Amino acid sequence: MTELTGPVPMSASGPLRPQEQAAVDAFRDRQNEAIHKGASAWRLGVTAVLTLAGGGVGLSARSTLAAASTAWRATTAVILAAGVLLGVVSLIIALTAESGAGHGSVSDQALMELGGPRAAETRQAAQVAARVRRSQHWAIAAALALVTALTLVLVAPSAKPKLVVYHDGTKTCGSVLSADQGVLRLG
Repeated sequence: MTELTGPVPMSASGPLRPQEQAAVDAFRDRQNEAIHKGASAWRLGVTAVLTLAGGGVGLSARSTLAAASTAWRATTAVILAAGVLLGVVSLIIALTAESGAGHGSVSDQALMELGGPRAAETRQAAQVAARVRRSQHWAIAAALALVTALTLVLVAPSAKPKLVVYHDGTKTCGSVLSADQGVLRLG
């Protein structure tokens, strides 16, 4: 998104005429409104993705990782938790952007320093756009962590059962490599 603050608009022949100024003001109003609507849509999207991806990976991980080693399960759980945490941070930033929190009321003196109410609205829209971009960066990190956790779930090695065999007074242990025609091979 482009920066919305700047110098007073001028035409090639000098200051803008009232009709031109009205057109510039209407354009800024539409742009500010679009930024606020975009923040709302982004918040809804982050909520949906976080819920679906985090819940989906969490539910599938439970049954898939049951046979995996403890270290594999711990690593997957940490990455999944990091992905959910990053997504929550992204969601909080998006909620802040959507609500406009942190702007507070502006005194008349501050409005004059900013260039009037329209300039203050434009500055607030620029701040909302910056927060949405920050939220998007956090969401990308969350998505990468969730995709990594999902990949770990899908490629989780199953722990081969350990077997102890006693035959003719000797003890042999290992995991089953193969078993055919009455012969058991351990590794």
